[in-house]
Amino acid sequence: MNKRIILLIAISMLGPMTLNMFLPALPIMREDFQITTSVAQLFISVGMAFFTIGTAVYGFISDRYGRKPTMLIGLLLYISGNLICAFSPSVALFLIGRSITTFGGAGIATSIRAAISDVYGIKKSTGVYSWMAVAMVLVPLVAPTLGGYITQISSWHWVFIVMSTMGLLALISTFMLIKETLSKKEELKERKVELSQDIKMVIRSKQWWIYALLCGIITSISFAFTSGMPYIGRDLFELSPAEYGTWLILGAIGYFIGSMVSAKIAEHKTVAFMTTVGTSISLAFSLLLVASYYFNFMSLLSIFATMSFMNFGAGLVVPSAMSAAINIKGAPKGAATSMQGLIHTAIPIFGVQFVGYAYDKTVVPLFMIILLFAFLSFVIALIGRRLNL
Repeated sequence: MNKRIILLIAISMLGPMTLNMFLPALPIMREDFQITTSVAQLFISVGMAFFTIGTAVYGFISDRYGRKPTMLIGLLLYISGNLICAFSPSVALFLIGRSITTFGGAGIATSIRAAISDVYGIKKSTGVYSWMAVAMVLVPLVAPTLGGYITQISSWHWVFIVMSTMGLLALISTFMLIKETLSKKEELKERKVELSQDIKMVIRSKQWWIYALLCGIITSISFAFTSGMPYIGRDLFELSPAEYGTWLILGAIGYFIGSMVSAKIAEHKTVAFMTTVGTSISLAFSLLLVASYYFNFMSLLSIFATMSFMNFGAGLVVPSAMSAAINIKGAPKGAATSMQGLIHTAIPIFGVQFVGYAYDKTVVPLFMIILLFAFLSFVIALIGRRLNL
């Protein structure tokens, strides 16, 4: 990988930073704004909704105007939105800030994935996506702990100030160091294609449907867990924001290892192999998670350790599934990226909000939601294998 690709991977870490860094502060924000848990979940789900909308738009824009301009616009919105969140006196203004932040984040993520596909083919891009997944998992290893300590030492407002500062550094680096990856010849060709034709080319592909859905469903396991556990940690285990952030490291280690393994072996294995093995692991440990509650051997260690193994399975699945969904024969990569990202983020939105509505100060709703997503991802992986995609 060249230095610019490494820089793009580093900038892609802003996405998980946006989600994970403020998670330990959610229970305190719930109290500061004097709102219910289900309303507090909107801080995640509304942001994800606008990320989904942005993802559906930016890929087509990047096909026509280039990857770098799309990244720059996304970074400007990311910085502005975080500053609004930092100084929001009300829930309504905070949600506006989150919407702007994540809409901008969609531009960053979409253009980076498309740029990697410009440089590498389907086989090699799988390996790069694996390293991107490794980098993105480094954030959950650090961000929640950092956000928890910032909240505990000062206030949750500073979490968003720090994120906007990181966005500013990324903006400067992108402007000065990143070159356009969409060739002029390819760009002119893509501009002749109508938007409706782009969409039709993507959605007619069985391969796209299988692996886009798989990315969204298996990712929902992690989103459900990270959005529901802050409340369980505070209400059931009396964890402080810093303590919760530290425990979350254990859950993230599994995804890190799974992504590392994927980066090493994905080029030599089929997509069907990687997705079947990964979803099998996630399903097995989701069953163990539910069993830990009903057979009375549940503890903080068992919860986060089990989640770590489920994340290991997801780390095997997502890079291969993402590459298969984006690299559709005959379809523009930006369009395929947008449509894949749309599904990848739309499905977890429902899981996150359902966790908030179902929360009853027990672990049962969260554990059952996780089991449902693990089962569905396993079934879809088997369908992809059966269709030989």
